[in-house]
Amino acid sequence: MKTRIKMDSSMDIIDSTFSYSVGITRGSTIRVLHVDDDACILRISKLILERTGSYQVETALSVEEAIYKMGKVEYDVIVSDYHMPGKDGLQFLKELRENGNRISFVLFSGEDRDEIRSEALSFGADGYLIKIGSPETVYRELSSGIESAVERARTELRV
Repeated sequence: MKTRIKMDSSMDIIDSTFSYSVGITRGSTIRVLHVDDDACILRISKLILERTGSYQVETALSVEEAIYKMGKVEYDVIVSDYHMPGKDGLQFLKELRENGNRISFVLFSGEDRDEIRSEALSFGADGYLIKIGSPETVYRELSSGIESAVERARTELRV
């Protein structure tokens, strides 16, 4: 599938070409809650994921907004930035797990640090992905990470 992305923002025009196909959703829509304090990242991610796979993406600019939205809608996966004001992505994940919430959770960070990755995985994150690099690679990896996490959760429910 080829998708041409043109995104106007107050900072730049983003124009990237993506040519990859997303594999395992098998016609089933994945409901994603993407949490990031950067509105431009949220718009780009929503556009790319919805055009290249079977995704329905909702966005939140903070953990507090995400928690509010989770009270109204059921999601299959949370994709969260690590570094945000207020609560960061690790605090969000830890809070969810402490409250017994086992929703699939992918940390999508601009920081490639082993200690953050290790902590995220020990708290029960399904993945730790870096959002720096070529957009085609970053969003292919994000899509794959989301699908793997959701497929694992759906398989566990069937067992």
